[in-house]
Amino acid sequence: MAMPMQSNASQALARNPFLVLGLGASARTMDVERRKQKLLGLLELGHSSAKTFTTPFGEFPRDSERVREAADELLDPKRRLGWELWSVEPDADELGAALAMHYQFLAHCQDLLTGPEELDSLGQAWDQVFWGSALFARIDDQAERVNLDDPYQVADDFQDEIIEQIAGALADAPPFEIDDIESDTALRAVELFVDGRIDVIAQLAEKLGQEIDLRGHQHTLQWLDFDAAYKKLVRGRGYGIRHQVYAAVLSDISDYGVNLYDAEQYQDAQTVFSWLRDQARNVGDDETEELQQGNIQAAIEARTNAEVAYHYQGKEEMAGGSAAGWIFLKIALVVCYFLFRGSCMKSSTPDYDFQPTYTPPPITDFEVDRQLIEDLANNPPPLPDDYELGLPPATGDVTEGEIDVETEGGIEGGVLGGTLE
Repeated sequence: MAMPMQSNASQALARNPFLVLGLGASARTMDVERRKQKLLGLLELGHSSAKTFTTPFGEFPRDSERVREAADELLDPKRRLGWELWSVEPDADELGAALAMHYQFLAHCQDLLTGPEELDSLGQAWDQVFWGSALFARIDDQAERVNLDDPYQVADDFQDEIIEQIAGALADAPPFEIDDIESDTALRAVELFVDGRIDVIAQLAEKLGQEIDLRGHQHTLQWLDFDAAYKKLVRGRGYGIRHQVYAAVLSDISDYGVNLYDAEQYQDAQTVFSWLRDQARNVGDDETEELQQGNIQAAIEARTNAEVAYHYQGKEEMAGGSAAGWIFLKIALVVCYFLFRGSCMKSSTPDYDFQPTYTPPPITDFEVDRQLIEDLANNPPPLPDDYELGLPPATGDVTEGEIDVETEGGIEGGVLGGTLE
């Protein structure tokens, strides 16, 4: 699988021994040894010019260990041949021209400046190299000198490396439509790029299917990761790539939505069904679009029924709890009543063991003059002449009649008449 451009193409250049030592592809063995000793001496003295080297992607650090490794690569004839293919001058032949375009394309991908025309042009340049004679002519010239067992394997390895670097660069390039790409090399690079991304998306889909028991925000986060990876790959790539990616994930995501529905996670299942319907509509899959629309309605109905059942279940539980509460309240009131009554009776019961501390004063004895009382009763004192009976004066006519008055002390009865004044 292709690696990202920064960790593949640029790092490959950083390992190129010709660039590390600052030599051309025509450098002799003596030139390599002299350059090695010179750089080691400069590094030991701390010269700043020896601490970096230049590549099409900028400067890279250089130390004594990297210098020794580069020299060893160039002093081995078989390994040197492979590096010579990456070090051809731009104006040398078709290989040099394709290498120059290749480095420019990778740099533009890094700066988000590339497009489908530049990709197709680069692919056509490499098609001419791989289908032409320039590459194999270089390999054949060196095959006898270095005694290669299979010189064409060198060409195959070089071609695979070129395609992997282009595919890795597409990951950093801005999205663009690739439906009209005609170059065989560019199409192989696009296919490698898409297959790698589909593998990542398929792994995310498989992970979702294995963890359908996750609920709430955990499901949401994983689903968002999958959705973001899918949209990043298909957005702006054209119908062909969109349809290819859609076909790769349709089965797994459909199963995932059904599993969610069977697990009674109706809200999450509805989200998945809606996603499948929209993606089917984007690629013109009418049958799947209609099927997922029915699944959406089924998920909505199931969710509504579940909410209604939960609502009534909650009412029944509340009703049962209310009845039990009333029974408990009545029992509590009865207990409180008897406790209060007993407390009141205890407080109102007299304490017969109570001894008052107040002592009333003694009653003084006195003698009663009984003779005086009897004399006064038999011979009351006369009333004064001016004593008047305390009755209000009466006026008006009084009907004449008789009043019999029985008295003691000589008052006679008679006839009263006249007017009372």
